[in-house]
Amino acid sequence: MTLGVTLMSDTIFEYKLNNAWDFPLMSLSIHDSAEDNVKCIVWYATNAPEDLPINSNYTLEISAIEEIKEIIRSNPSLFEIEEVESPWVLDGFINEFQFSNGKMTVEIKAYNLSAFRKNPLTIDGNKPVNAKLLIKVYDRIKKILVSHGVDKRYMRLGIDTEIF
Repeated sequence: MTLGVTLMSDTIFEYKLNNAWDFPLMSLSIHDSAEDNVKCIVWYATNAPEDLPINSNYTLEISAIEEIKEIIRSNPSLFEIEEVESPWVLDGFINEFQFSNGKMTVEIKAYNLSAFRKNPLTIDGNKPVNAKLLIKVYDRIKKILVSHGVDKRYMRLGIDTEIF
């Protein structure tokens, strides 16, 4: 489900992982600034690993920020998503994304997105075009963040990774 398109802010990318009741578990945001341009928050600390800080700020080089901006700009279909397909398996997570291309910002909500890593079909047997696009873009952004020292545990999609 697309939450809407709004005017741009300084947020380039934001990801939130919520539980099945839409209660926030963690979030990560990337901002167009020179310092502390990646902010990570664990909202529901009782389920987080003991050594994962509740709040973390990272500073990416401007070249990494520009690379993330280019990933978003080179995927204009993100701004046309009206609904994200549903998977066969429900893992109890809600994934929220915000992307900004410099002119507008789109917010997209997906359900149980990580299930598509194991099963390539939707609940009605079709190919999940929008879900696969979200995963592809997310994975490319995640790779840049991790290569620049951001703790990958802040970027969990659902049951496909190791925390909680």
